[in-house]
This record gives sequence, C-alpha cells and structure tokens, in this order.
Amino acid sequence: MKRLLFWFLLVFVLSAVLTQTAFLFRNHETVEIPDGFNVIVCHARIRCPACLKMESLVRQTLEEEEIDSVKRFRLMTLEYDIPANNAFAKRFHVGTATVLLVEQKNGKTVRFRDLTTNVWNHLNNDTAFVTMLKNELKK
Repeated sequence: MKRLLFWFLLVFVLSAVLTQTAFLFRNHETVEIPDGFNVIVCHARIRCPACLKMESLVRQTLEEEEIDSVKRFRLMTLEYDIPANNAFAKRFHVGTATVLLVEQKNGKTVRFRDLTTNVWNHLNNDTAFVTMLKNELKK
C-alpha cells in the first residue's frame, strides 16, 4: 500500500512539474503572422464550447472555399490571454474569442478586419456563420 501511494505521489508531482515547465516555455513564444491572407481564430487558454465551435466553423468554411479556388488563406489559432501574446491582443484589440482577417505584406499588416460582432451574432446558426465568413473572405 505504501509503495502504491509513493508511486501515485511521484507521478502526480512529475506531471505538475512538467505541466508548469511546458507552460513557461509556451509563454515565451512570439506571434509571427506570415505574409499573405491569414484567418486567425483567437481564443482563451481554457476553451469553451463556443470557442471550439467557432474554430470548427472557420475550418469548415475554409475547406469549402478551397474547393472553389486555390488555397489563399492560412488558418492560425492563437491564445490571446497568455503573456507572450499580450502585444498581439493589444494591437488588434482582442479581449474575447473572435476571428480576425489579417493581410500581411513584407512583415507589415496591410489591413485587418475584426469579426467579433459578426462571429458572436451568427454562432448559433451554422449556415449563417459560414455565409457571413465567406462574404467577409470575398471582401
């Protein structure tokens, strides 16, 4: 019994240490938006069902768009609430789960569109969400 308790405690401590170490390294990442047209799904560190659905609908829309045309959009997901992404969140005014359309050229943002209002207004209707996003991508 003591041996079982010892192993349980050891595994628990090791998993806690490894989780914290991974989190520290993750906080030192930097956000680099590649040149081209980017669709960025911003979400919190802890993902709610709405965030997961949002990303799923964005992926579905991009797959449908790519059937009709050449692959033009790069999908990125980003945790806006970790320290490494504070500058990104401030730059694009991100404070909630959302979708951003960002065009980069030579490392500079040419234009961007924040779809927060549209995303949340259409999240409960998959068809309306996909239609809205397709329209935004065409612009």
